[in-house]
Amino acid sequence: METISLHMHHLKGLSDEECWSIIKERALGKRGALVSSDLEDIGREIAKRCGGVPLVASILGGSMGFNLEKSDFSRVRHLNVLNVGEIMPEVSGAITKKLHSLFLKFDGFHNFPGDFKCLRSLSLEGASIEELPASLGRLRHLRYFDISWSNIRALPESITKLYNLQTLRYICCYSLLSPPKGMGDLVSLRHILFNDPMLMPLEIGQLTCVQTLPLFSVGTERGNQIEELGWLSQLRGELKISNLEYVRDKKEAKAARLHEKTKIYKLEFVWCSQGGLNNDEDVLEGLQPHSLLKSLTIAGYAGENFPSWILTKGNDIGDSVLLNSLVDLKLINCRKCKHIPTIGQLSNLKVLTIDGLENVKYIGTEFYLNSSMCDRQEALALFPALRKLTLKEMSNLEEWVEQVKAATSGMVFPCLEELIIWRCPKLQSVPIMKGFSSLQKLDIRWCEQLSFIEDGLSASTCIKELSIWECSSLTSIPSINMLCSLTKLEISGCGELTSLPSGLCLCTNIQVLRISNCPSLISIPEDLGNLHSLRSLGVTFCVKLTTIPDGLCQLTQLKVLRIGGFSEELEVFPGFDSIQHLHSSLEDLRLYGWEKLKALPHQLQYLTALISLNIRDFNQVEAMPQWLGNLSSLEELELRRCKKLMQFPPVEAIRCLSKLQTLRIYDCPELKKTCAESSRREWSKISHIQNIVIDNALVQYREE
Repeated sequence: METISLHMHHLKGLSDEECWSIIKERALGKRGALVSSDLEDIGREIAKRCGGVPLVASILGGSMGFNLEKSDFSRVRHLNVLNVGEIMPEVSGAITKKLHSLFLKFDGFHNFPGDFKCLRSLSLEGASIEELPASLGRLRHLRYFDISWSNIRALPESITKLYNLQTLRYICCYSLLSPPKGMGDLVSLRHILFNDPMLMPLEIGQLTCVQTLPLFSVGTERGNQIEELGWLSQLRGELKISNLEYVRDKKEAKAARLHEKTKIYKLEFVWCSQGGLNNDEDVLEGLQPHSLLKSLTIAGYAGENFPSWILTKGNDIGDSVLLNSLVDLKLINCRKCKHIPTIGQLSNLKVLTIDGLENVKYIGTEFYLNSSMCDRQEALALFPALRKLTLKEMSNLEEWVEQVKAATSGMVFPCLEELIIWRCPKLQSVPIMKGFSSLQKLDIRWCEQLSFIEDGLSASTCIKELSIWECSSLTSIPSINMLCSLTKLEISGCGELTSLPSGLCLCTNIQVLRISNCPSLISIPEDLGNLHSLRSLGVTFCVKLTTIPDGLCQLTQLKVLRIGGFSEELEVFPGFDSIQHLHSSLEDLRLYGWEKLKALPHQLQYLTALISLNIRDFNQVEAMPQWLGNLSSLEELELRRCKKLMQFPPVEAIRCLSKLQTLRIYDCPELKKTCAESSRREWSKISHIQNIVIDNALVQYREE
């Protein structure tokens, strides 16, 4: 039987008298005692309408100034109403006449009497309003209107009369059923912000003053075809064009006149489905942007070749590269492309992401430079500004070549800081070139056929993070003895790896070291204790390991330890004679057991600085030891997959854990039975603990 104990504190609203005191203090300061009787009557009526919310009282009082007279309400220009169902008519009537800004957070727009003749800004962001009055169209001076995150279902037709409106925001309006109609009349509109392509206004080309349009969703009917963009000559900032499968040909694509829109710095071209026209190459050619573009994304493109405007075209550098100002380039899910475009000479490119190009088998010379430039005599710097390179989801990539003939005396990737290679299952090697002198992060994951990494790794002396996951064919990792900047090393799921890279213990700046799921690994370096900066260590599920270095006791900065899952032949947990000496530093410990272990390592009781203890897979342990009570700093205890565990230590030991706040139990069937409140057997030992979770059920929760 599961019980839940919840103790919640509900804050009451202020009294009317307290709200009046805040208003008076904010408006008059120390002169609050001099308020006239007429003014006090008005003030107390205002206080009643504050709903007990101190912020409302403070805003109203602060808006009234220090020379408060009844007429001073007319001087209020900006009002933020958070939680009040009614504003006093005699006050709001005066306010609304000259109010410039209104920020409303409740469904009370109808309750404001009078005409907002001077209103410039109206924000209903996050309001619970579902419907707007037709009188909205009377706000002739409105410049800014925001209904984002509201519950509004439709905008009234009268919105088309807001001829001075410059900004319209309706982001995350999940209740809005259709886009605003007749927006062509909003001739002053400059900024339209929305994120749902289904809510894109029709005939947006009539709004020739528009500067901000984050999204254009192409359709097949008049009013939402791509030619609408051609009329928007003032567009700037970021633009995403989606549903490009509905563009018929190059001529229609050119009608968007993107090459003329020089104030757009970021473009996204997105095909959302594969239609029957098979014209993606033609369309993308027609979408040529201007030469000052900073960021470009091409996603879902089904052509086999990239457009000519993205390629290096001739023997000269600079003028031959149209997109030489490009800083960020993303090619995503271009599944039919066989080659990555030649982009090595984009002199300003800093971020390159190649994701989901499933048909690319080979990254060769053409990736770096045009074939006509390969015989040049002078040295070239290729990818001279690139900081981050990502290759992901390239299921057929087999080879990435290192040698570039024209750059043998030049530099390749001289500024590269981050290299990420994920899910390239056929890639057999990674060329860590000599030019990778600036590399700080190398992250390789899910490359099942990767068998070796080039020796150039040792020259990448700036590397701070090295992660290699799920590379099941990798047999060795080059020496890292020169990586004096390395602070994080992760190796996981490398089934053929028999040893850790040489020189590991010379990397004395390492703070995080994690080794897991390496079933062929037979040893850990004995001099591991030399890593005096180590704060987090994990050695788990390496089933051939039988020993742990004695030098662990020298890791005096170690705070986090994950350890266990070793050889099934071991009957005693190795290494704890050394680990017990970390009693003053170790705060977070997770232990993984195995079938032959019948008890927890007794040296565990000396780790009195532990704050969090997590015990997993000790299937032969039936009872927690009494010495558990020695862990006086313990705040969190988790027990997971201990099949035979039935009981905690005696209640006296549990009570010694005076700081224990959270107990979590997962997949411990016997203990779950004995901890049921109805059994009382073990429940009485733990019932004082604030937070108890058993198999994802919150059994007990108490606030402090």
